[in-house]
Amino acid sequence: MGFNIEQAILDNLKKSNLPEDCGYRLICESSQNIISHKSTFLTICFVHCSARIVLDGNKFNASAGNYIMVKESCPFSTQVLPLKAGEIGIFILDFSKDFFDELYYLQISDCPIFYDFFRPLSGEKEYLVFDNTENELPAWSSRLLLYEASKEYVGKKKAILACLVIFLTQLHRTHQNHLLISKSSMMTTYPFKAGRYLKYMADNYRTVTLNSMAKEFGYTPAYFSTLFKKMVWTTFSEKLMELKLEQAKSLLTTTSQSIEGITQLVGFTDKSYFHRCFKKKFGLTPGAYRKLHT
Repeated sequence: MGFNIEQAILDNLKKSNLPEDCGYRLICESSQNIISHKSTFLTICFVHCSARIVLDGNKFNASAGNYIMVKESCPFSTQVLPLKAGEIGIFILDFSKDFFDELYYLQISDCPIFYDFFRPLSGEKEYLVFDNTENELPAWSSRLLLYEASKEYVGKKKAILACLVIFLTQLHRTHQNHLLISKSSMMTTYPFKAGRYLKYMADNYRTVTLNSMAKEFGYTPAYFSTLFKKMVWTTFSEKLMELKLEQAKSLLTTTSQSIEGITQLVGFTDKSYFHRCFKKKFGLTPGAYRKLHT
């Protein structure tokens, strides 16, 4: 019989008795009631099922493979939707500020989105949401992190920090494709104001154009196009297409909306063009993707 790491984590949690001053806590949330949470300093939610999440009053449907990072100033709540037999809910790993040292911050300094997310004590209600349903490396390292955090506490800080650095490093390598900008708050300084641009695009993806966005931020379209590519490492049109397809994928797996309705909802006027773009991005037609993931 193979080793089931998720079951091992649950078994460890049943017998683990962490001291209050260890700097972290790990729970598995499986209640179908709405549960309010408050992060001590940083909380990471590892979603293993369908769930409803509220972040600072903003509601969205989460699915297995989503990771949510929440800072201490941001209230959030979770509600696990009816579980299937053998399905796991949401693992919630909460850290205190004292758990981290300067060596840790140095180790993630080459991951600017996380370094900037951790360090500023601005009091802003910040959170990041990632969809890693098709990203195996962070999934592997997240299990290792949770396994270490679930074990009996005997000088485990070094191991947990090492696992966390690996997890964040792997997540950062692919965050451009997996960070759900439309569902995340964005630091205005990440990176070099690119966060403001991405957030504006995500909020207005149905109607935004290069010209309208350049005007919004006080640039000429030609200059803004060059500036955008330099900051975001892709063109405006490619990023906009990515945002539309990201939203379509989410609607396919979390709603019963028709594919034709989703096509129009995310800003496509040509259904066949939407199908071609979706298949090129995800390797499946919208219908096949919905069937596979629901």
